[in-house]
Amino acid sequence: LFIFAYLLPYPYTKKDMATFFNRQSITRRGLLRNVILIIPGVAAHFMIHSSLLKNQLLKTMLDRTDIIYMVVITIMILNSLLLMFLDAYSHTDKSKNRPLKSMVQAVQVVIVFIGIIICVAVLFNKSPKVLLTGLGASAAVLMLVFKDSILGFVAGVQLMQNNMVQIGDWIQTPDGSANGN
Repeated sequence: LFIFAYLLPYPYTKKDMATFFNRQSITRRGLLRNVILIIPGVAAHFMIHSSLLKNQLLKTMLDRTDIIYMVVITIMILNSLLLMFLDAYSHTDKSKNRPLKSMVQAVQVVIVFIGIIICVAVLFNKSPKVLLTGLGASAAVLMLVFKDSILGFVAGVQLMQNNMVQIGDWIQTPDGSANGN
């Protein structure tokens, strides 16, 4: 423990604090672990395509499984990067007035959705365009169901971007249903 404390000294200046924070954030969010996890997928991809497998069905199944594995690991890497960005942003003065956690979570949902579309396309050997076209009709139904949630999210984004509400502001609606801090 003493040696570990010696290797990671207490940050005294802003530059030292940034260096310490980056090391801590990379470790906490598992970025290096996720990057290392993609190496077996790349190695398996090269081994599958360079092997002399006679069974084409087995080769196709292994290739699709490997691609899905690499897509999942890529999603994990992007998630780690987003969370590291959020960690870095949360230590700035701007984060007190403009929190970005909901925006980062929305980006995470989009990334996972795109990853699922790609995985299903690889699994069924279809183009992602075909899957997105099929999801178009169901998206219209989902828009009707989640209309209020979507409107609330968009309103929150607009409030945050235009800096219309600060912490400690008194909020009051004309009908009196909301009144307070």
